[in-house]
Amino acid sequence: MTERQFQARIAQYDYSFPPDAIADKPAIPRDSACLLIYNRTRDMIAQDTFLHLDRYLPSGAVLVFNQTKVIPARLAVTKETGGKAIITYLETIHGLWKVLADRRLVITSKLFIASGYVCRVEKQEGKYFYLKPLFDEKNVTLFLFVGEQCHYHPTFTIPT
Repeated sequence: MTERQFQARIAQYDYSFPPDAIADKPAIPRDSACLLIYNRTRDMIAQDTFLHLDRYLPSGAVLVFNQTKVIPARLAVTKETGGKAIITYLETIHGLWKVLADRRLVITSKLFIASGYVCRVEKQEGKYFYLKPLFDEKNVTLFLFVGEQCHYHPTFTIPT
């Protein structure tokens, strides 16, 4: 697939969504969270809550529960050496990004994210690296890693 074909394909998923329609914390109680229902037979969309999930499951359906957690973002970076790495942003602690990396990062080296965004590797604690953003990170958007490409994602801001 060429870059142009990839861009055309990924553009099909772009749409506007009002920020106030996205929950920023879990519903309390949890089963009061919104549930979007699509009825394929009638080609209709409805809304309910997870409390009523059983109304929409076919008989014999099996629900599988897990304890996984959504990780905020994977970023493609370029090391000072020119090598590539993928870092997984976990959280910000005292101004440092706590990340996982798919390869070794050298302490005090710089990582180039995109368009002039640079971080310095400050320290390592076990499998975690701590990066110092060398730019004003307020209202900076991340570049999410999708497939083999790094794409601008205007709605995801770095939590501080």
